[in-house]
Amino acid sequence: MTQLFPISLIGAGTANVESMASYVSRLALSHTVSARQLIATVSRVKEPGLLNGYSGFAANTVDTINALAGQNNLAYGTLIRFRDVLSVNANESISTTRRWCPSCIADDLTAREPGYDPLMWSLKSISVCSKHDTWLVTTCPHCLSVQPYISYAGATRTRCVRCKGSLGMLCERVAASPAELWCRREMSALLVRGGDPPFEGNPVRSFLAALIHSLGKGIAPLAREIDFDRSVVCGLLKNTNHRPTLATVLRLSASVQQPVEFILSDPIAAAAQGRFAFATPRRENSTRFRLSMIRRQQLEDSLHRAAYGPESECPPSVVSICRATGVSLGCAHYAFPRLSSRINALRKSYAEARAKRLESEAKQLVKRELSKLTIQERREMSQKKFVGHLMSLSGLPKRSLANATRIFLAKAVQKDRHLRSSPNQSIGTSSEA
Repeated sequence: MTQLFPISLIGAGTANVESMASYVSRLALSHTVSARQLIATVSRVKEPGLLNGYSGFAANTVDTINALAGQNNLAYGTLIRFRDVLSVNANESISTTRRWCPSCIADDLTAREPGYDPLMWSLKSISVCSKHDTWLVTTCPHCLSVQPYISYAGATRTRCVRCKGSLGMLCERVAASPAELWCRREMSALLVRGGDPPFEGNPVRSFLAALIHSLGKGIAPLAREIDFDRSVVCGLLKNTNHRPTLATVLRLSASVQQPVEFILSDPIAAAAQGRFAFATPRRENSTRFRLSMIRRQQLEDSLHRAAYGPESECPPSVVSICRATGVSLGCAHYAFPRLSSRINALRKSYAEARAKRLESEAKQLVKRELSKLTIQERREMSQKKFVGHLMSLSGLPKRSLANATRIFLAKAVQKDRHLRSSPNQSIGTSSEA
């Protein structure tokens, strides 16, 4: 294979470093090939989201592209440094679908810049954008379809791969929880030092063992002190091959108020200096779920703000709220069924109202543009070309414009059969709808 263009990784050595999947997309665009073709050529990764993780495929891809593109810092766009200390299943730490901030996309569209996707967006432990304090979303606001990390040739990061609608929009600011702020701060510090030597061994197991030794108690008291489930602590201590997820490491770091870098590099010293910040005297038990009182209150406050917020804006999904508070989706539906049902109903009604509004705007645009053409120009212009012209004039979805164009053209053809006017006559006089 020939040498690749020497394109640099954006933001290497900073908290907003570009993800490896975004870098591959930009590299493929510069070579006028699809990103999937480029990945198939240099790597065997079947899931593009794993490029941002710490698997062996991600390491091989980084080494190959480093050699072909003449770079030496592409490891900053991945989590290869955590390869030996985190769970083998990288999907528990890295999102399998693309996540983005709508406000950041809107800023890129306003500035007419291609932009990039930071590595921070792909982490499941991060749910709020650090720049705009808005929820990170995973679905298109027009057709609610999930967006892949890497799409076909010619697709842009600012438009939906299905309906071609814009992914950028101004969203309301949200108040990040203390756990979210802690995770954001720790991940920023880790991403800045992404090129450092990798962590080795099983430091989390050593850290928990040192905590038990310092407390002089068993596993159950330790689980209560750090606000963890007893089975999780038991698995990390007794199974030497078990590795925690990134979310578990961040949550443990927040519980003892110690940096993740300190815990993974020197677990014994970190355990000696640990402070149990989120300790509770007793846990609130349930027949099905077990929630600490602090996390239950955070979940209830977030659900209440989303359910009774401004009616003009689409509330965040229950899934994104659960990710921000560290609670499972089933637990939220079980503990707060009315709030969860209200949020789902509001999101559904908002999507339906938005679809109707976009359809009305598309019909008005098609009618206005058709009135500017003559019958001869309309006959020579294909429907596909006309829809492309409409998309260049507005940010409406392709599906809405195509449906409106098909309806208006059918009506115009039926009326043209009964009219015998000159070819230069305006369409607006013979095909008003």
